[in-house]
Formats: sequence, C-alpha cells, structure tokens
Amino acid sequence: MRFGTLCVSVCLAAAMWVGVLGGDLGRQTDSQRRETSPHTVANCRFANPYQNGMVFQASAPIVVWGWTSSPASATLTVRIGHESAEAAMAETPNGTLWNATLAPRTASTVPLIVEIVDATGQLLATLDDVLIGTVILVSGQSNVGISVAYSNQDDPAAEAENEAAADQLGPTVRLRAVGFADAEAPLVELPNTPNCKMPSQQCGALAWTRANRTNVVGYSALGWYLARQTVALLIERGEPPVVGVVQSDVPGTPIQLWSRQETISTCTNASTWGPKNTSTSTHFNAMISPLMTARLAVSAIVWYQGEANVGAAATMEGATYYACALPTMVSDWRHGFPQTAPTPLPFFVVELAAYCNEQDESTFRTFCDSNVSSLTAPDFHLPAMRIAQAASLAVTETYLVSAMDLGSLHPLPYESIHPTNKLEVARRTALGLRHAIFANDTVVYRGPVPVSAAVTGLEYVTIQFDLQPGAGWLALNDSAACPSVVLNVYCRRALTHGFEVEVGGQWMPPRTVDVDSPTTVVIVFDPSGEAPTRVRYAYSDWPVVSLRNALGGLPARLFDVEVTK
Repeated sequence: MRFGTLCVSVCLAAAMWVGVLGGDLGRQTDSQRRETSPHTVANCRFANPYQNGMVFQASAPIVVWGWTSSPASATLTVRIGHESAEAAMAETPNGTLWNATLAPRTASTVPLIVEIVDATGQLLATLDDVLIGTVILVSGQSNVGISVAYSNQDDPAAEAENEAAADQLGPTVRLRAVGFADAEAPLVELPNTPNCKMPSQQCGALAWTRANRTNVVGYSALGWYLARQTVALLIERGEPPVVGVVQSDVPGTPIQLWSRQETISTCTNASTWGPKNTSTSTHFNAMISPLMTARLAVSAIVWYQGEANVGAAATMEGATYYACALPTMVSDWRHGFPQTAPTPLPFFVVELAAYCNEQDESTFRTFCDSNVSSLTAPDFHLPAMRIAQAASLAVTETYLVSAMDLGSLHPLPYESIHPTNKLEVARRTALGLRHAIFANDTVVYRGPVPVSAAVTGLEYVTIQFDLQPGAGWLALNDSAACPSVVLNVYCRRALTHGFEVEVGGQWMPPRTVDVDSPTTVVIVFDPSGEAPTRVRYAYSDWPVVSLRNALGGLPARLFDVEVTK
C-alpha cells in the first residue's frame, strides 16, 4: 500500500484526535510554541536533552534534571498540571544539580507544560508544547540519516504526499535529530549543535519540532516512515497517535564508536588496536550517553549499521568481531535506557541491503549498474556480515529486519550502498513493532528460518524451515535472478535459485531446488562425488532472493548451515 492511500484514513483520523483532545494545539503559531529552547529565568534550566515540543514515553516515569544557581538547600518543585514532585538537589563542581521524577502518564494529544518553581511559587523554567506518546530511537550510520527527499528521488508524487502528510500529522508527530558530535569521555548533556538551515535535503541536526513539509524533506527517511507506520498502528488500536522519533547517527562510522568503552574489551584485546581504531566510543559518549543520563525512555531502538565494519577478519573489523560486538552493544544499550515494560526493551537490527561491496568499509563510490570492478572474484565479506548481524538474535527481544532484497542500482548522489527503499524497511520494522510493543502475537514479522539440513537418500539434501503461524508455506520464485547489469562478482548467476552446497571443500550449485512440503526445501546434488557438508543460500553481495513466505512475501533469511548425514 502506498502512503498516499494510507494517509486518507490515517491523517484524517489523526486530525480527529487533535480536534477532539488537542484544543488549540493545531492552531498554535511557531512563536507561541517556542519549539527550540526551553523558557528559563533566574539561572535555572533543564538539561539540554529536554526541549520544547518533545515527546516523553507513555507509561514510563517522567524524569527531568537540570542546573540552578540556587544552593542545594533550596526547594525546587517540578510540576505538570496538577501533579508535582520536589526536586532532589546536589552540589557539584559545575553548580547545583536538580532532578525530579514524576509519575507515568498515558499517551495524549493534549500539549503539556513542564514547569519548575521555587519555594515561593516563582516560575523558573518551562518546557512547552510537550506530548506523551510512543518514542522510537533510530541510530547507526548513514543509512539511518538518508533523507525522505533522497528516498523519493524517483517518485515526485510520493515526495509531495509525504510533505502534505507531515503538515497534517505534525501536531502529534515530533522529530529530533541529534547533531553529529564526538567526545573522548561520556557527556551528561548533548553538544550544542545548531539546527540545519532549512530547507535542507539532508539534515543531521534538528531540535525537537513538529513535523512539517519543510523539515521532513531532509529528515531520516527510516525515522519518518516509522513514525507514519506507528501512527497507523496507534489509530488502529484506538490510541492517541502521538509519536516522537529521535535520530542519532553519523555517516561512515563503525560499531566501536557507538559502544561503551567498558564493553569493547569483551570482543577484542585492547592492546591490539591499530592506529585506525584508537578512537572508540566517541559517538556513544556524545550522542547516546546523554540520552541515557536524561533517563529518556523509548519504546524501541532501531539500529541500521554495519557497512563500516565489513571486511576481512581483523581487530574490530569483519564478521567475527561484529558477531560479538553487536549483541554486546545491544545488551549494554538496553541496560542504559529505562525499562518501561515487563519485557526487555525491543531492539531492531536492520539487515544490510544489497549493494556492491568493492572496497569494504571504503565502498562509497560504487554503483551496481557499473560494468567495472577492482574485484576479480567475490570476497563474501558482505554476506558474512549479514550473518553476523543475525548473531544479535541470541539476545532476547532482538529482531532482525530483512533488507537484503532492497538494493538500488544507481541512486544519486550517494551510490548503491545507500538504497532508496526505506519505506519497505520501515514497513517490515513496523511488523515487528506490532509484536514487540503492541503485543500482537498473530502478526508475521519475519521470513522462513532454516532449522536443519540433512542428506536424505543418495542425492538429496532436505532443509527444514521454521515459519511463523500465518506465513502460509514456503514459496520459491523460479524467475528470481540477478539484475542483468550487476557483475558476477556481486551477484553470482551460476547458483541455483541462490542455493549452493559444499562438497569436498568446494562450493557448487545443486542440480535442482524444489519446495517439497510447506516447510521443506529439497536440493538435488551430483551423487558422483562426496556427500555435501554445508549448504548456503543468498550468500552474495547482491543475492538472488527466491525463497519467501507465501503469505506476505517476507524473504527467507540468508544462511550457511552444516549438512548432517
């Protein structure tokens, strides 16, 4: 379904919520809303992760903190409407720190004012136009930051529709982009990065603001489409369609820059770091740690990263390192953010999409429709990284969002490593959100997953798959093939429907591949040699994706598994 059709119902329904519950919310001017800096007097302020126009996570304690020139013996009170909490005070070398926790609130389209007052009732600082709703953090490298304008470069109508939708949904959909920054030690506040100059086709810094046709153009396409999908889910459930998205990404960054210093040694010996890897944790310190310090609760984290770690096995590079580093980071981030539900904070890992990995972490100038490559044979670093991403599934409440079938041959200006179809990535992520956040146990959010492979008879390998209830059966697309313009080093045409078997240490295509039952695939191999020892599927930079759920069409996960006898 295109968003143009979706918005007829979703945008009107969101407008109804605002009209019924939001009072004058839809008619406030920019000056009335004061969407950037909070109001402050008397040298008392909120810490800068808290801003006008922000969204606090529903059903989670509202934690705020800040600084004041008042002594620690002073009495300060934080209040929202009729609720209040006395702030705890502490002297620090940088001044008096105050913090307060207010009770959780349910989602609402009614804008709130968070106030801090002294013992006489004098107003010292405010956060205006604050909402309570569903907050999602999207983080990683450049594919997080790829903008709505970039994603719609071949579809002007879709671009226009998203701009119109942003104006309609803006009263209850709020956007935040943490500016690019680094620090050698964890910060308690975010660096003061100025907003992008609007209009911007690619914006990496944006204070909390209402979505509108001007700012959505340069905002994270993944973040914006997730916001729209989440609005639709909330309306479907009869809940207030309030969504806040926090974007925190830096292009070209490896995972170690986003990992806490204390966790990095879990996966590598610090003494072996080379010059290239001497700076670690710098983006975690500047762009994630302050959000944790602020105790900003979120409903889910979406992580799209890994391209900068693709490569041969080396210290802090390659699939082996990443298969350790990603689960470790997931567990650490989950402990850093507040726990808002009985189950662990959901973490969504977006699988690396199809692209042509010519130079590993330096692949930034390769278009997949080019007929030139420095490679003479596949190096398999990219498919190995996709399997490494799946290692995060060992951590409970972690989800892998399939994307290996969502490549772009010639997107401009950022090459094939930055595919345009972020809408489908968001749609697939939202399927997982239905299950993880909204407790929908019937939704199908993943494709077939292999559970075993065994030699059966003289020339057969039978692969058993696990399908979710509602996925139907295995569907094999006989017409799936490499794009004609993609070189063999990136998309291997010799494979049979993307399958290959290892026989005597050599990989070769099977003679045939067929679906034998709703949950099994049978491969016929050449019986003249040894029995196969392994079987793998979709193991290419640009894979042939032939196997899917019959219902819904989600692709089977790529795999490389042992064949038993």
